[in-house]
Amino acid sequence: MLQQYNCATSLIHEAFKRKLNKKEDLDYKHKTKTPEELYQTLQLKKPKWLKHIPQYHIASYLNITPETLSRIRKRIY
Repeated sequence: MLQQYNCATSLIHEAFKRKLNKKEDLDYKHKTKTPEELYQTLQLKKPKWLKHIPQYHIASYLNITPETLSRIRKRIY
């Protein structure tokens, strides 16, 4: 299909580029922002995650311990 239709090839390449850019942006943020800043970003962009996903999964996503996440939440609230 990709050989037959050039537009499909360019469409897939564009989708892959966008996905790669998002991943690179996320990696950059995880390296340059503090866990507290990352948590606050989650509060703004994904508030449902914080309500429905267990704290230990959120902590893992932020690359911190659940205890550290507890301290961050206590400081914010």
